[in-house]
Amino acid sequence: MPSEEVQFSTDETFKYGGDEYHVYVTNDRFILYMERGLVRSKDDVQSWNLENIEKTDFEERGTVRKKGVLRLEMSNNRAIDLKGGAEDTKTVYQNMMQFIQ
Repeated sequence: MPSEEVQFSTDETFKYGGDEYHVYVTNDRFILYMERGLVRSKDDVQSWNLENIEKTDFEERGTVRKKGVLRLEMSNNRAIDLKGGAEDTKTVYQNMMQFIQ
């Protein structure tokens, strides 16, 4: 959107719904982005308004190969789980805390 500014983004990818996405946080939305296809590439974008995110949780799983899970709970009783490396996921969680009221 024209009035949006990216506040935070990742170089790392995170699993959501079986696919790998990059995370972007703007002043209005939480966005998952990936490019599909090699010859005819298409953008795959999933986004949620920040005002609809009611709760954010981080959980670390595993002992040797630690993974992180970021859970975003929405006002419409929907929740999304992002999975990635423990440190990368924790960084997204810490940055998200700045934007969730």
